[in-house]
Amino acid sequence: MVMLTLSWGVCAETGQLPQVVNLSYDTYAGPFYIMSATVNIELEERDYRIAASTKTEGFAAWMFSWRSQVFTEGRRDGNTLIPVRHQIQSYWQDSNRLLRLRYDDNRAIIEAMAPQHDPSKRDLVAEFLRNDTVDPLTMIAQHFLKMAQGDSSGGHYRIFDGRRRYDINIVHCVTDELEKNISAVYRGAAQACALQLDRIAGFWKKKTRVGQGLLKPTLWMASPLENVPAIPVKFEAESSYGSFRIHLTRVEIDGKMREIAKD
Repeated sequence: MVMLTLSWGVCAETGQLPQVVNLSYDTYAGPFYIMSATVNIELEERDYRIAASTKTEGFAAWMFSWRSQVFTEGRRDGNTLIPVRHQIQSYWQDSNRLLRLRYDDNRAIIEAMAPQHDPSKRDLVAEFLRNDTVDPLTMIAQHFLKMAQGDSSGGHYRIFDGRRRYDINIVHCVTDELEKNISAVYRGAAQACALQLDRIAGFWKKKTRVGQGLLKPTLWMASPLENVPAIPVKFEAESSYGSFRIHLTRVEIDGKMREIAKD
């Protein structure tokens, strides 16, 4: 879900999209701080680049070490974002994982995968299911670009992340009030949107507690700075381990910055 924490809108002062967006998030499982994430977005007239990094924190880092870097770049055709390449590099304990995609005529092609696919653990996503899909980072950027143009009717997106194929439906957005929280940079009015994930192919065959889906996932979007775009400020869902929450802790958009104080 950390990959769902980015977006941009139209700046009120200039009527233009911001050039550079830097975001930081903290993740909690119940009362425990378990993960941090940073997101960098660079948007140009004809191109876009998104980079995100995550790592375990607190007791989770003490129990196991995990970190990842995700990168997407693509073309922009008006309000449509078209991915060109997508890469995920992750490190779990002493094991390295790599996945690299390129896109050719709306087809997602796997260029590199390490470790190699293991059919005993999950099915390989068929090539025809990868057609007309986007990566998770492009999907979120595309949806909030759509919302920035005044369309808050929800959306349907076909996602392929290199190993899994799924659809995300954004089905309902309402105005909500976020209360003050020492872990979050924003409080006040926000748009709360319900998310639905439909699993298509490529998920683990063996059902485990870790692999269970999130229940009632909700994303809140608001503008934490004056005259800047609305961005995701909170995500919350129920999991097999209890409440799962992500809070925005720092935002910098074209030089304007706000962050929570940390010890």
